[in-house]
Amino acid sequence: TPAYVLHFLVRVAPEYLLCLQGGKFDFANRMFHSIHETWQHALTGPSDVRELIPEFYVPPGDFLLNDAQLELGVRDSGAKVNDVQLPPWAGTARDFTSKLREALESEYVTSRLHLWIDLVFGCKQRGEEAIRADNLFHYITYEGNVEIDQIGDVIKQNSLKIQIMEFGQTPTQLFAQPHLTRLADSSNSLNKMYSSVKPTPTQTAVVSPPPVVPLPADWEGLSQLSFEISYKLHKDSMTGVCTLPKQNSIVSVSKDHTLRLFSLTSQQQTRSTVLSSMALSSCLVMPNEDTVLVGSWDNSIYFYSVEYADVLHSIPAHDSSVTCLAWSSNLLVTGSWDTSVKIWHYIPSKGAGPIGTPQILGDLDHDCELTSVDIDATGALVVSGCADGSFSLWDVHSMEKIAEKKISSTSVCSCLFSPDCKSLAVCAEEGVVSIYSVTEGLPLLTTRSPGEQCSSMWWNGEYILCGGVSGTLYLLSLNATATLAKREAHQSAISAISVNSDMQVVVTASTDRNVS
Repeated sequence: TPAYVLHFLVRVAPEYLLCLQGGKFDFANRMFHSIHETWQHALTGPSDVRELIPEFYVPPGDFLLNDAQLELGVRDSGAKVNDVQLPPWAGTARDFTSKLREALESEYVTSRLHLWIDLVFGCKQRGEEAIRADNLFHYITYEGNVEIDQIGDVIKQNSLKIQIMEFGQTPTQLFAQPHLTRLADSSNSLNKMYSSVKPTPTQTAVVSPPPVVPLPADWEGLSQLSFEISYKLHKDSMTGVCTLPKQNSIVSVSKDHTLRLFSLTSQQQTRSTVLSSMALSSCLVMPNEDTVLVGSWDNSIYFYSVEYADVLHSIPAHDSSVTCLAWSSNLLVTGSWDTSVKIWHYIPSKGAGPIGTPQILGDLDHDCELTSVDIDATGALVVSGCADGSFSLWDVHSMEKIAEKKISSTSVCSCLFSPDCKSLAVCAEEGVVSIYSVTEGLPLLTTRSPGEQCSSMWWNGEYILCGGVSGTLYLLSLNATATLAKREAHQSAISAISVNSDMQVVVTASTDRNVS
């Protein structure tokens, strides 16, 4: 109910509580003052039916701190109401909310979720089962118990409306039988909170994280990897490169308007197709390898069929050049110079099936041109990097910004989620890679730098490949502050990096028009 929610949020949203209570804070003795005191009151008070709100499980827990220095009153004990008093096992508000989040997502809680569902939505909400479970509330709160429109007394009718509005109602009973037990999942991620996406009227978005490929034990020996080939594929700077593992091939795009395929087996170019009259900016291979998505400076996205060697479809996606693409869980994310990120529902075609047409779900406005986007493996969060050195984290379900940080005075060249969705790497052109924890509200965990300006990045959650403007490829690690290895790969800036799904092949593209 509004009263219970604002009781907890008074320190971060005082204006709403003041509006609810006629312009005055509640008596100091009734203010949210102590976790222990609130727990005891809810445990023993028959009229206290408060439940914890989502903010209790989302670090950093600012709602527990009186950062605004509000005058919340003095209690009868003489104690001034200020920051909420935490239990002795929590050192800070961030520590408190982080531990609550860890407990909420633990196997113990997951294996007992059905018991809570039975109480709130299920068989123990009403009747004899509710009595045995000590789960009874005032009769007015139950759906269907009071027909307000049938009450002739206007004063009584209005009083009931106010009571329901202020103190709430029990939810609709959805289940008459005990709910099934959910299988426990050992992974803990902030993204469980945002795991639903907006489906189109005819399709349902699929949310299924891909398996994480383990890193080879000898990955640190990048400098010892055998050099396969360096081949001049384009007539102008290359802007994107991807691997086609099933075909043992590479697909690349360039400012020369063309998409080209190169066979690693025969070490020859196998295809060249002009897609647009303007430069191509980025490319993205769908998981089935049947379709390649290409962004262009003509504001469009092209859907290229590998099997038919032709463009099957194109859409005018933005009001200016499309600069970056990302896809996960049937959600396509596009960024542009028009300062917007768009989220589309897009299911790739299967085999020779008809090409899917993206349907727009939302538009995320920015203050600067977009340079990089990524979507996490569950399709729940989007990160966007801008030319002004800032990046933003977005909730796909609500299309709202969760956080924004400015990390550099130079442009963000790449921002990527880790495969487990728990962390985020952001690389700025000045040559600093910043690692943030997604699960704890984006605190900065660490930074790494190859020692020169960067133009591209790839990472798997532990190891980082940085492409330098000099053409050097660097291997960095979260477990070591020094650069592990480097290789002179090109004569000028590395514009894109792609790693094969089995982690055995690293492909780089450069403004020197070569692929290595």
